[in-house]
Amino acid sequence: MVVSQSLSSKKYATAFVNVYQDSLTLEDVQVMMKASVFLQRHQSIMLLICSAGLKKQDKFKIIAMLCKHFNMHESLEKFLELLLKKKNDICLLPEILQDICYLYKKRNNILDLQIKSAEPLDQESVEVFKKFFAQQSQKDIIATTQTDTSLIAGVRLQSTTFLWEYSVASRLRALRQKFFIEG
Repeated sequence: MVVSQSLSSKKYATAFVNVYQDSLTLEDVQVMMKASVFLQRHQSIMLLICSAGLKKQDKFKIIAMLCKHFNMHESLEKFLELLLKKKNDICLLPEILQDICYLYKKRNNILDLQIKSAEPLDQESVEVFKKFFAQQSQKDIIATTQTDTSLIAGVRLQSTTFLWEYSVASRLRALRQKFFIEG
C-alpha cells in the first residue's frame, strides 16, 4: 500500500482514525481505498471539487454523491464536510483516504499481500501461501492474486515490506548474476 507524502493528509487521516477507528470495519477501509484509486484515476473530479469557482454547496453535493456511490462509512462524509468547511484541503482527499487505510491496517496488524504465480492458483494454494506469510510476518493477511507469466514457473509473494520468491525467473536472475560476477 502506498502512503502519501503530504504531512497535512497524514494529520487528517490520523485525526479521523483516532476518532472513528472503533466503528470502522475492514470493508469500510477497502471501500475508501477503492474511492482513493478512483479519484486518482479521475482527476477531473478532484479538479471540480477543488475549483475556486464552484460553490461550497455544490462541493457538498459532489462529496455526498461520492460517499453514496462508494457506500462509504457515514462518519467519513461528516469528516469530509467538516474538511470542506474549515479549509480547502479537500483537494487532499485521495491521499487522506489512502492514509486512513494505511493507518487502519497498521493499527490492526493487517498486511496486504500480492501473490503472483505463473499459472492461476486454486483457493487451497492461496490459503497455504497466506498462512506461510502470516507466520513469517506475524500479521493478518489480505491476499490478492495475479498471474505473471514472466515468472516462467513458481510464485512471488510481495507486500510493501516483504518479498519472497521461488520461481524459474529468480533462479535465472541468480545464475546471470553469478556469471556476471565470476566472469
